[in-house]
Amino acid sequence: MYNFFGMNILVTGGAGFIGSRLADRLVEKKYNVTVVDNLFSGSRGNLKYIDKIQFLEGDIRDESIVNRCLKGQDAVIHLAAIISIPYSMIYPDETFDVNSVGTLKLLKEALKNNISRFIFISTCAVYGEARYLPIDEEHPLDPLSPYASSKLFGEYFCVRYSRLYKFPTLIYRVFNVYGPGQGYSDYSGVITKFINRVMNGAPPIIYGDGYQTRDFIYLDDIVDAVIMGIEYKQRRQQIFNIGSGRATSIIDLAKMILDLMDMKSLKPIHEEKRKGDIVHSHANIARVRIELGFEPKISLKEGLKRTIEEFRALKK
Repeated sequence: MYNFFGMNILVTGGAGFIGSRLADRLVEKKYNVTVVDNLFSGSRGNLKYIDKIQFLEGDIRDESIVNRCLKGQDAVIHLAAIISIPYSMIYPDETFDVNSVGTLKLLKEALKNNISRFIFISTCAVYGEARYLPIDEEHPLDPLSPYASSKLFGEYFCVRYSRLYKFPTLIYRVFNVYGPGQGYSDYSGVITKFINRVMNGAPPIIYGDGYQTRDFIYLDDIVDAVIMGIEYKQRRQQIFNIGSGRATSIIDLAKMILDLMDMKSLKPIHEEKRKGDIVHSHANIARVRIELGFEPKISLKEGLKRTIEEFRALKK
């Protein structure tokens, strides 16, 4: 029986959207938390318990930073990454350097430090266009963007380390995560963009016909899944889809947001489909249900309500 109380856990990218919520939850669960983040897209202000967290500002491509932050750790949750598909199309070399080479550097140092659990946060984008739905973990891999390819290389390194060195890695292929605290920029996710535009009296912009589908998973459900992975008793290498298990079309999403924000008079604008975007995405989450007992708790409607409420509170 493992004793998880008081474990030392490193969260890379821990000042970002998912990482900060995860770091705060780990503090609440009495873990000892270290965060490393270069603040490219994250912020110290995202961390509620910054005074209880050891925070290191640095880049995972810097070997001295990696060496320093892994000393004395028991587990690593690796979130640090460039996550925008459009950004990766413009800066593919940087994306590969951060997402692939950075992951390899962490794995090398984690092995030296006898880390007991390494959780790599990957993406459903590694599947490319769906050949069947829902997508399970055995679905063929066909990344369509530099971002997706860089994440697949990160996965490959994790699998190699597990097989060659019996190093315990878990890979989470996360579908479309959303929730309060998700920053707004040109590279934001569709939900954040829709809410921000409607908040400002502008209609949502849909790229393509709107009948493309996504599997939206609420932030707190992702955090629950990661914590379950830390406490997962099996030490074998494993890959899990992390999603809601439900498909939602982008046009239905827009209608739902307009309805929740009482802005039905706004009609979505359609623009040309973007390069690198897939058509359909829908997770089969049977494996993670069986292995970890994971079950998403927050419905899309409830999650959107919470996200919209935070946007409104910030605007006041």
